[in-house]
Amino acid sequence: TTIQLAMVRTAETDVVTFITGTAVRVAEGKPKMRVVPNSGRINGFIMNMYKPPYDNKALRQAVAHTFDKKEVLDVYFEGRGLVTNNVVFPGSWMYDPNLVVYEYNVQKAKVKLAEAGFPSGVTIPLWCGSDAIEIRRCEIFQVQLQRANINPELKVVLQSEYFPRLSFVRVLPHAGR
Repeated sequence: TTIQLAMVRTAETDVVTFITGTAVRVAEGKPKMRVVPNSGRINGFIMNMYKPPYDNKALRQAVAHTFDKKEVLDVYFEGRGLVTNNVVFPGSWMYDPNLVVYEYNVQKAKVKLAEAGFPSGVTIPLWCGSDAIEIRRCEIFQVQLQRANINPELKVVLQSEYFPRLSFVRVLPHAGR
């Protein structure tokens, strides 16, 4: 992100996207830089429900209950943005305000974890892209999952390999399916 801002300052580029909240604050303080809010970035926890361990519905539900979306917004995005119940943003034709959302509830997560067959906890894979922003996101998820005795094993891969590894996936709001 620092490199992206330097590129704008030196006129090497005119636009940068997907920068951290800290970088936004820095850019807002520069007289020749303009920050334009964008409602197109969605972050979530992706589970391949066709492969273990995520083929276990109760485990997916346990995972879904561990995420404090407001905390993710405050820590990862430094309070910039909004919490949504969908994998698309409000205003999109695909947005469904009636989608069932799992509430943040560590106790419910532990109950679902026991129901999934892991009363003492479980280790799960957590795939992360290799850039600093993605690793930070995964670290936040790691902390939240650990509160419910779900221990994510971080697997960092090159950005170019990240999405191909996640083919045939369902995203967090669909954890109950």
